[in-house]
Amino acid sequence: MTTDTDPARHDRRRHRRFAVEFTLKYKLRSGVSGHGQAANMSSSGLLFRCGVELPVGELIEVILTWPLAAEGGQPLVLRVAGIVVRSDHRGTALSISKRGFHTTGRPPGNG
Repeated sequence: MTTDTDPARHDRRRHRRFAVEFTLKYKLRSGVSGHGQAANMSSSGLLFRCGVELPVGELIEVILTWPLAAEGGQPLVLRVAGIVVRSDHRGTALSISKRGFHTTGRPPGNG
């Protein structure tokens, strides 16, 4: 059995994917939004599960709750933007065009 992070797996992707378990919020350009769970990601792509199929070709923004805090204890999120390239019962895959870390502005412990 191989996984997305198994080096023995023959893969055509340019960037190595890493298994992750981050909660996330997403919003499509059309205004549809929801919550999900990231499954794996690389510097250029993200696979997540949200329980619904999203429209391929749609612009999407995703905010992932990062497990580490910023300096000073501020909660940290990773904000990514891209396009939905696949969405089916296995999950939604997006191609990332922009990404960046941001603090949430909330004090620690006031989630």
